[in-house]
Amino acid sequence: MYYLKSRYYDPEVCRFINADAFVSTGQGIIGYNMFAYCGNNPVENSDPSGHYIGHRPIMVCDKGAPLSEKKSISMMLAICEITHSSKYSGKAWEGLTSDERWFLILDYADEVKQAMGLNDIAVAPFLSDSGVVGCYSHSERVLYINRVLECDRDMALFTVRHELYHCYQNILCDNLPNNSSSIPTSKIQSWDENRKPENYITDGPGYVSQPLERDADLWAERTG
Repeated sequence: MYYLKSRYYDPEVCRFINADAFVSTGQGIIGYNMFAYCGNNPVENSDPSGHYIGHRPIMVCDKGAPLSEKKSISMMLAICEITHSSKYSGKAWEGLTSDERWFLILDYADEVKQAMGLNDIAVAPFLSDSGVVGCYSHSERVLYINRVLECDRDMALFTVRHELYHCYQNILCDNLPNNSSSIPTSKIQSWDENRKPENYITDGPGYVSQPLERDADLWAERTG
């Protein structure tokens, strides 16, 4: 029996004996196969985390210097641990007042920021029924969270992770001429093009499918 980061493999039957923790990795049809490994192509692909193949989101420190992929995976797992800690569980959420829930969201954001090395990012509230749950201002380096999320724990934590990933996307776009991360330059170029005001879709059917939002959603799902 072999332990491969997240699952046990039985060499006698040539199969994993338990399913992947992710229902989907967002990597095509094979990504929905919870018993697959390396997209069924371990010769050309790798899976150091035990969860998915392909490029992993590369973390960067406060000054924008890309960290190693090993450190990136370590941070990703740290965020997963924070998310699933008893402090932020649904049970802990129950019975709290509106203000207590808001402070719990702030605590979560602070812990995730520390895990990502983003201690200089501020978190501020806003209140709106427009449907916008959060946004990240790169010019201000502020993460804005809609206080309506006090009524939805899962969406609140997801939004924090999603918006903080936008911080990394913007940092990598700013450093695009000297890209030294393992994220393909073509992907960062797509983010850079997408973030231009004339290209960014603020609402409607095309919103979630644009590169910036699609990849931030994928990151938030993987760290939840």
